[in-house]
Amino acid sequence: MPRVGRPPVLAAATIGVALLALPASAQAAKTFSVPFDENQAALSKAGQAAVGMAVEMAQECSEASVIIAGYDDGAKADEISLSRAQAVHKAMVDAGGVGGGPGAFKVSGHGARELKVPGPNPPSRRVDIRVSCK
Repeated sequence: MPRVGRPPVLAAATIGVALLALPASAQAAKTFSVPFDENQAALSKAGQAAVGMAVEMAQECSEASVIIAGYDDGAKADEISLSRAQAVHKAMVDAGGVGGGPGAFKVSGHGARELKVPGPNPPSRRVDIRVSCK
């Protein structure tokens, strides 16, 4: 029960600060998108940054679940999308892994299924990393 005379705005501000300080285990799942160049599975600087943010969140979890899904819009979409997903997985493991160990990862290639934009487009050449704290 708030103290008498305490302004409601201050009480709301205090609650807001408490919500910002939630541990990662209480955070909502988040998806990080890693862009790739056409027919490439090597991480760009932008891709490395996205992987770094995903690793940071996953390491804050006492136990994490990480779904890594690759996509591509080209002729060898299935092969390239899986290679990209595996490259992202390796980068995450090399960066120190995540809470929950090796079993925390699920890696897959979706080829040309579930493209962000139909047809050949750079947004479709990606890997999505979904991080959830258990």
